[in-house]
Amino acid sequence: MSFVSSKDQLLGLNLWPTSHSEMITVRAGPNSLLSWEQFPRDLECMFNWATIAKDVSCTDKSWENMIIYRNPPTPAPNAMYPISVCLYGCLQAFNVGKFGNWDGDPSTATRATQSISLISGGHDEAWQNQLDNLNIASAFASCMMKLPLHRPRFPSLLYFQWRVFRQADPDPCYGIQTICAGSLCAHPTWEWNDALPILQITANHECIPLHEILLNRFDFVEVDAEFNLIVSRPKDGSPTLKIFLSFKHLVRLLDASASKVTGSKSQKRARDPGDSMASTPTVKCLCAITRARSLTFSNEESAQQSTSAV
Repeated sequence: MSFVSSKDQLLGLNLWPTSHSEMITVRAGPNSLLSWEQFPRDLECMFNWATIAKDVSCTDKSWENMIIYRNPPTPAPNAMYPISVCLYGCLQAFNVGKFGNWDGDPSTATRATQSISLISGGHDEAWQNQLDNLNIASAFASCMMKLPLHRPRFPSLLYFQWRVFRQADPDPCYGIQTICAGSLCAHPTWEWNDALPILQITANHECIPLHEILLNRFDFVEVDAEFNLIVSRPKDGSPTLKIFLSFKHLVRLLDASASKVTGSKSQKRARDPGDSMASTPTVKCLCAITRARSLTFSNEESAQQSTSAV
């Protein structure tokens, strides 16, 4: 994976508060970055650093293009390495449970995703620097594929997603674990896409697993992002290039209390996690059962007291 730099600093550390830059340094490591780890800051460098290739295994031709390293770190025959870039920001929303937004219906498995969205958290200069680098990648893909961009610039709120299921390989020796989740067992053409790594950095700079239930809005996190290139071919117009971001891991560097999120018009007040949970049907049902049991016990107590009094 690669790292975004600033005009004056290799990791852009001068744009972040000290607490944030220290954690970014922990993730990048003490050694100098190699050339393939340095995300280009201009279009000319991008042409020397990356190229566009087609994934011949992709059955959907609109999804077959990808940005790969021109000079990968460990080149292998017929191997392609999609570029990825570490991005930093504050969590705005997230749905990263084991099956994401899947509702259990086999017919919707193809659309099931885990997702997150990131905002600047008030660190506007560092955030804009990242957006500028992403826009360079978009312009590069547009030039290479000779297609206009559907959206010329990335928005200030970045959205990432990860597919929960993938199409099964017909070869049983491929070694992919078949999913068994309710009724999906009867549809072996789709498999679980494995657990999304969710980690956190401790005060001792150790990287340990983190359960998604412990994530909070406004946590300062690292995301390993990849670019998804999709050729849109509307019936009544010329084809355009759409670029979406996927993510391969999520690492919490600072929790919300230490991330120094400042006020912004685009940021709403963080809610207590209990507020949203209290409105779910499951919780409502449990509350109703609890109240019913409490009333039953109260009635039984009253009856016993009346009998004792007699």
